[in-house]
Amino acid sequence: MRAMFWMSALAIGLGACGGDKEDTGGGGDEGDVIGADGGDGGDDGDTCGGTAPVIEELRCENTGLQPDEVGNPTPTLTLWALTSDADADLSFYTLNIYFDDVVDGAVSTDDPAFSPVEGAVSESTCTTEEAQLGAILLIKGGNPELNKEYEFGVTVEDVAGVVSEMAILSCITPLPDGSEGDGSGI
Repeated sequence: MRAMFWMSALAIGLGACGGDKEDTGGGGDEGDVIGADGGDGGDDGDTCGGTAPVIEELRCENTGLQPDEVGNPTPTLTLWALTSDADADLSFYTLNIYFDDVVDGAVSTDDPAFSPVEGAVSESTCTTEEAQLGAILLIKGGNPELNKEYEFGVTVEDVAGVVSEMAILSCITPLPDGSEGDGSGI
């Protein structure tokens, strides 16, 4: 069974909070068009598409109890990826999250427990060079377990379909009451 999660996205400098979106002026009023092959559909092929996003910082945060899909209070862990993209095509993204219980600096992508998280940061293409992307993970126990240390691996795919290198971070899942865990298990 796939683990359940929620997703949220904040665009740094784009005013995406509360549903307001504002163009930062990086690519004109409507931005450049990205073709079906991921390349720029406009005349300036070097400005949008083809450059991989870079996860500048990855962090995890215990976000306490939050209601699951049926309203039950559930322990949560939020992963945040401060991401940049030189060609400014982070307007739509896919966040892929993997984890394992072996803390060794490597995380396998073979059997992901979480579905990819997709979201829009801006309605304009080729104008989003930096975004703070987040996913709220509902930790119900099982896989991943509560109060256990895991290594999480995250990749970001931009609107052109170009995927970042994986960023890896060690985190401890919360206790059943949503408080900080110590990694000793339940």
